[in-house]
Amino acid sequence: MLRRYVVLIDDTEVGRVGRGQTLHLDVPSGAHQVQLKVDWCSSEPLVAVVEPGETVFFACCPGGAASDGLRAVIDNKDDYITLRQTPEPIVMAKSPLDRRTRFLLGAAFGFFGGGLTLIGAWIWRYTGVASGAADVVAGVSLAVVLASMIVLWLCRRRVT
Repeated sequence: MLRRYVVLIDDTEVGRVGRGQTLHLDVPSGAHQVQLKVDWCSSEPLVAVVEPGETVFFACCPGGAASDGLRAVIDNKDDYITLRQTPEPIVMAKSPLDRRTRFLLGAAFGFFGGGLTLIGAWIWRYTGVASGAADVVAGVSLAVVLASMIVLWLCRRRVT
């Protein structure tokens, strides 16, 4: 949602596209491999045949529900993005995240933020920079990490 996908045609970066954006490209006629990437995740490569004078359209979207994003990044990095050819341009409406997804994103940010703060507190403690404050910060950040882990564990979806 916050990042832009790298658009590859025949393994060459030709642009970037973000949520709700359209990218227009002129390519020579013939068969071309089209793929989207973001970091180490990607879509499956798609072969598109472009006839002379023809316009070809594609739509991209996440590979699954937003609440499954972390699992997709870890387990299914080549299915993280869905890319498909469409008969005509699609006008995408930005839809708000559902309540469950917002809750899970908050828990994930709490987990990562608490973990980073915990590491910072340990560094403070062992370097002697703020050893008194480090104990309080470490305790609070550990509580945030544990609470976030419990929330994420309770809200996980089983893959069937």
